[in-house]
Amino acid sequence: MPTADQLVLIAAVAENGVIGADGGMPWHLPDDLRHFKAATSGHPVLMGRKTFESVGALPGRDIIVVSRDRTWAVPPPPAGQRKRTFTARSFENAVTIATVNGYDGPVFVAGGAQMYRLALDAGARRQILSEVPGVPDGDTFYPSFDRTAWSVEAREQRVGFEVVTWVR
Repeated sequence: MPTADQLVLIAAVAENGVIGADGGMPWHLPDDLRHFKAATSGHPVLMGRKTFESVGALPGRDIIVVSRDRTWAVPPPPAGQRKRTFTARSFENAVTIATVNGYDGPVFVAGGAQMYRLALDAGARRQILSEVPGVPDGDTFYPSFDRTAWSVEAREQRVGFEVVTWVR
């Protein structure tokens, strides 16, 4: 099983905790998309079904999609895509899939809110948050976490946001 050290949460979060609105993101930050791609490329990405349906397959990464709906399955990958996509029935099952497939580096958790909460509860020790200024309307929120139990390992100012790496 990937250790808590291997679980890395990655998200773009507004000041009010918003991470999503109407199945998408409430902002358009191309530099954040490039940051996400650079951080996760070559690594497995774990996400919930709704997040997967919003973003689709991500080239260059194995995807593990969590869905409790037993009738839902990941659609076949686009032509030419060599990375794999798996369906898991729980967060724990997703972590097991990562173990069985021998991932020894980071396993990125890329949403939604419930997956982030489960990863935090599982003891994840790293969060890479693109902190977006402002308080947009939204319907999906990043889970609150005790910031006194975490420390800032790195800060990087980008165009329209700041990337903050939190560790515990």
